[in-house]
Amino acid sequence: MPMQIYLLTVLSSLLGGLCLSRQLLSEKFEGFKPFAELLGNSMFHLILGIVAVLSGIFSLFTFSPNDLVIIGDLLPSVACLTVGAFLISEFASQDDATGFIATLAKFSREKGALVGIAAMGIGLLHAIIPLALFL
Repeated sequence: MPMQIYLLTVLSSLLGGLCLSRQLLSEKFEGFKPFAELLGNSMFHLILGIVAVLSGIFSLFTFSPNDLVIIGDLLPSVACLTVGAFLISEFASQDDATGFIATLAKFSREKGALVGIAAMGIGLLHAIIPLALFL
């Protein structure tokens, strides 16, 4: 995988995970509150969500000669796609959305912190062990 897509995948999983779990982290860690306010910007969520979805798609379809073609970066790609979908749905649900976007935004509000922490863990593992089978 090209290094730019690898870096985008790792950074978008880490930053997206921080954005989704910002309320939980600010409750648990007192020093995180200024960052939680900064990460709560809705336009930042939209831009990061688009970058996360694009990097998830690109990392899903690019591979290195040493990778397995089918499952090369499966977990980081799915993590980026999920984080991106959650962040975009949070932004899109501000305009009284109904249907799928409203359902996804409701699920994001309920389980976003758990998904965010999982995405941060996957991104961190992908940064530490880039050639692992599912990472």
